Amino acid sequence: TWQWPKPVQDPHPPIILGGAGPTVLNRVVNYCDGWMPAIHMRFTEDLRGRFTPVEEFPEEAAKLQRLAEEQGKPRPQIQCSTAVLSRIPLGQLEELGVTRLMMGREDFLGNLQDEDVPSAMEKMREDLDKLIA
Repeated sequence: TWQWPKPVQDPHPPIILGGAGPTVLNRVVNYCDGWMPAIHMRFTEDLRGRFTPVEEFPEEAAKLQRLAEEQGKPRPQIQCSTAVLSRIPLGQLEELGVTRLMMGREDFLGNLQDEDVPSAMEKMREDLDKLIA
């Protein structure tokens, strides 16, 4: 592909692989600098292989770190949507290796029922206050 301006990072910008499924973690460890999990807050089995249920994310993140350690690779970055904060405390995300949280409208409205939005936003505010304190 063509890119201009050229990246200034040396050797290159970080390569982050997004996705889910049985082979994604091995691909992250073997070829990438990090993982952006496709986490689904209202998971159903027909989504398996395309999304990671939020309840399984801690196990998957720990598995990623174990795979990297077993292969003598650096700890991969994990970047995920702030939607996970509605179910997983910020401190636990940090322990799991999450290095970046991305916030978007869908984190609040796309994954939540209307009645859940105020409490999710309040919890996120509390977690973000702890982060910047």
